[in-house]
Amino acid sequence: MFKRGTCFPIKIHALHIVNQPWIFDIVYNIFKPFLDERMKERIFFHGEDMESLHQHIDPKHLPERYGGIHQDYSYMDWIEYFENDPQILWELESLGYKDDKIDENIKKNKSNISE
Repeated sequence: MFKRGTCFPIKIHALHIVNQPWIFDIVYNIFKPFLDERMKERIFFHGEDMESLHQHIDPKHLPERYGGIHQDYSYMDWIEYFENDPQILWELESLGYKDDKIDENIKKNKSNISE
């Protein structure tokens, strides 16, 4: 949807990869030499083994699809909400993201946007 990336200030404590296809392992091994040791220690591959994931993350914090207790939600609901919120669209535009839907909604909702 969006054509340009931006920085996202976040500290990664751990990265858990689940249900990865075999090609992901190959691609990871190509990029692995470029990671520092601290980052390598923070990446965990679980495949389809949810018990392995549960050793790191309690199931009470996970959706059902990962062996947790919470209802699974559609990501499309979340994306549609952002696509229809004029303030969020304006902020994305100000960060340099370009998209026809952003431009269209900004023009349509200009009076609802606080700059």
